[in-house]
This record gives sequence, structure tokens and C-alpha cells, in this order.
Amino acid sequence: MQPGMAGGMPQAKVFESLAEAKNALATAITQLNAERDQLNAIMQACGDDQAKKMQTLIPALQNILGTALQQYGFPAGAPGIMQGMMALNMAKGQEQLAGASTISDAMGMLQTAMMGSLPAQEAVDAQVAQLRAYTAYE
Repeated sequence: MQPGMAGGMPQAKVFESLAEAKNALATAITQLNAERDQLNAIMQACGDDQAKKMQTLIPALQNILGTALQQYGFPAGAPGIMQGMMALNMAKGQEQLAGASTISDAMGMLQTAMMGSLPAQEAVDAQVAQLRAYTAYE
């Protein structure tokens, strides 16, 4: 069996620390925000047409999120996004055990954006600043 393999299957990537998870979330939120104009144009073109959103908006969002997660060692495409979200949920649980909610709050913002509702610029800036501030202490 190869190193990093459990039962013949590759082990899922996890974050090495809460700080790394927070940095990854800050990167994802920042990248989504950087594509705000493009995403808003797609959302306007889709309107309430869910099929159109599935064909245009979701792939654009997945591309942005996937690119952000790849920077932290996750595989490309849907498998990397799934692994990244699982790893973020694990980090969220660890952080909540410590009595904090920074990751949970940021994941809520990310999930809202993934549903096609981009947060206000001020909220993005505050969330990213909070994520980056706590990474210096962990």
C-alpha cells in the first residue's frame, strides 16, 4: 500500500491548523468578492431561472472556490471542493469546541454567496479581517 493510502483509497486532505482553515476561507471569500461584477452579471442574466443558475452560476462559483482550495493543497474540481468543505466543517467543529465561531460565521457567508446572494462589501471586508486577525494567534 502506498503512503497516504488507507484501505487502498487516498486519504482526504485536512487543514493542518485552524489558522490554515481560516486563511483558506479568507482566500475563498476574497476571490469570490474579486469576481463580484462577473457573478452579479451572471445572476442578473439568470433571474429566477434555476436551471440557468445550475448551468452558469454554479460552475462559476465552483471554479472560484476550487481555485481557492487548490492553493491549500486540495485536488482540482468537485472532489477538491468536497474535501475542502469537509475539512472546513472539521475545523469549524474544533473551533466551536474552543468556544469560537469565526469559521462558522465565514462558512455562512460563503454558503450564502454560493446560493447566489453576495454579501455587502463591508461585510466581506469585516469577515476577511476577522479571519486574518485570528490566524496570527494560532
